[in-house]
Amino acid sequence: MRRCRYAVSVKRSVGAADTRSPWRRGARAIGVAVVVSLLGTSCTPAAPTTAHIALISAGVRVEPDGTRTEIPAGETGAGASLEEILWLGEGTVPGAGTRYEALARRALLDLRALTVPVRLDDGTQAFAAVAGWDPKWRYVWPRDGAFAAVAFAQTGHLAQARGILRFLGSVQGDDGAFQARYLPDDSGRVPDARPQQYDAAGWAMWATAMVRAQIPAADVAAFDAETAPLLRRSVGYLLRTTVDGTRLPPASPDYWETRSHRVTLGTAASALMGLEAGADLGMVAPGVVARYREVVVAAFGSFGYPRDRGYLGSIGQTASDGATAFIAPPFVSSALPGATQARKDALAAMMRPAGGLAPGGSWRNDGISWTPSVGVNALSAAYNGDPAEAYAWIDWIGAHLTTVGSIPEKVLADGSPAAVAPLGWSDSLVLLTLIRLESATRDS
Repeated sequence: MRRCRYAVSVKRSVGAADTRSPWRRGARAIGVAVVVSLLGTSCTPAAPTTAHIALISAGVRVEPDGTRTEIPAGETGAGASLEEILWLGEGTVPGAGTRYEALARRALLDLRALTVPVRLDDGTQAFAAVAGWDPKWRYVWPRDGAFAAVAFAQTGHLAQARGILRFLGSVQGDDGAFQARYLPDDSGRVPDARPQQYDAAGWAMWATAMVRAQIPAADVAAFDAETAPLLRRSVGYLLRTTVDGTRLPPASPDYWETRSHRVTLGTAASALMGLEAGADLGMVAPGVVARYREVVVAAFGSFGYPRDRGYLGSIGQTASDGATAFIAPPFVSSALPGATQARKDALAAMMRPAGGLAPGGSWRNDGISWTPSVGVNALSAAYNGDPAEAYAWIDWIGAHLTTVGSIPEKVLADGSPAAVAPLGWSDSLVLLTLIRLESATRDS
């Protein structure tokens, strides 16, 4: 049996962090304490390699003329412009008045910088929410856009939220399917020949329902009219591919962005969240949702919700991954049986030396943490009764920012930010987590 080395590595790094600011030392200590308690004795991953990926940029700056410019790695950015300050004032900043305010302000401004206006053929204003500003990330992934729409809506920036949904509706195929990613313009074209990603329809449905909950009553009718084509196509697609909720959807790449010959938990979960959203909107019969929940539980739950179910029973199944968060609130109305424990069990295999998480237990063992994986678990913990864990993950993200204060996509084994920054998906996850934590505090 392989010994758990991640927890030991993380513990030792805490003592070496004395040169950091008190905020960073405290964040690391809190995060490690929670993570180690979650790992217990079930942690079995082997010692990781230590891959190195350069930090491409420290952040992105919006120029006075509206153009975006990458801030080189290592540089510090200027303070918020008057325009940005005024825009922030139009909504709310999660964590205002707390140690999290600066993190939330930067995440909101970065998300705004990554969301560019697009004029559609019919003259309506849409917004394309790109993943990052480096050319390799400057595309719209429907999944990332869905999270951005919800984050904008819940912080009071409904123009961006509705505009993102308009963009998704404009690029969706007539059959309800989405491509993996799109160019951030009005062409509807894709940058390459990546296969379609099934989960996009479910994410679009989930986001539409979440945004709708923030629309003022006087505007709901107009919102319903403008999102009707997106919803109608998505519902039809989900019902066809699950045969009215009686079977799993076809195999497809999911948020791992890798080919899959088996239906992953992430793909199966996306159909559930989409069907549930459709039921909430009166477009899907409740019985269809109930049937499909049973299908997912039977296929994955009996084996602890692995990423890939086995070929025969548990034979050939893979480890659990971050998709265990997608079978509990806020993605579905109530957690599937065993989902909460499955998510916590998955953390052991996903842990990385810097204290963050990989996308899954069977992800390559390169020592790299991914901030979206950390953010997804923070959001899930916040919605499912574990605020201490949620705050610990947010503290960890806050301790691994770039010199500008932006959230990077990755964090290396030594704690250095890496790859692109900012990453819109991570920005959205941090904002949504802080909003939920604030709401829970007010209601307690």
